[in-house]
Amino acid sequence: MEIHSRKSELKEKLVHLYNFYPKLETTVPNHKKGDYFLFYGRLSYEKGILTLLKAWKNINSENQLKIVGVGNTMKSILTYISQNNLTNIEILGFKSGNELKEIVSKASFIIVPSEWYENNPLTIIEAYSNGRPVIATRIGGIPEIVNDNSTGFLFEMGNIDQLSQKIIKACQLTDDDYFTMSKNAREFADKNFSEEEHYINLMNIYRNLLSKQ
Repeated sequence: MEIHSRKSELKEKLVHLYNFYPKLETTVPNHKKGDYFLFYGRLSYEKGILTLLKAWKNINSENQLKIVGVGNTMKSILTYISQNNLTNIEILGFKSGNELKEIVSKASFIIVPSEWYENNPLTIIEAYSNGRPVIATRIGGIPEIVNDNSTGFLFEMGNIDQLSQKIIKACQLTDDDYFTMSKNAREFADKNFSEEEHYINLMNIYRNLLSKQ
């Protein structure tokens, strides 16, 4: 009981302070449903990329998945795609700058299937800033950013069937439902990722700490 009480006390003292996104004000969101799903980032096992490929195989979707990035799992990715004849997956390699921004802004959902304890992934921040909802793992700090069924969908780490179901659910959204989810994502970004809000929240934390001394 004493340990549980101590944990509760510590939890009450925790404060969430999101990273800010310096390009937020200059990023114009796109609220129209895109033509493809997108994974972008380092291609490594802990990022859950192979789990995503297995889920994509399960859904037999006509939707396209684009993968942006490089990493040590590239060979495994290409082999899996070839062996399973996944013709609706496109590997784009490394992208950056305006080219990457355009790819993100035209996606339907950004998929973040991480299998390690992410804190505040830049991928999600960039996705929301562009009005793109996210399908992500319920792990680490991600559930504090992705509001299930509001700004995207959450699934349990490594759960291929559950990820498949979330992708199918995303595919079946009406244009109106997608528009609402896209707006929710951008509103979350405006509220939590702006430089001004970050500064205000940070100063409030300092003031609260000083007032208790």
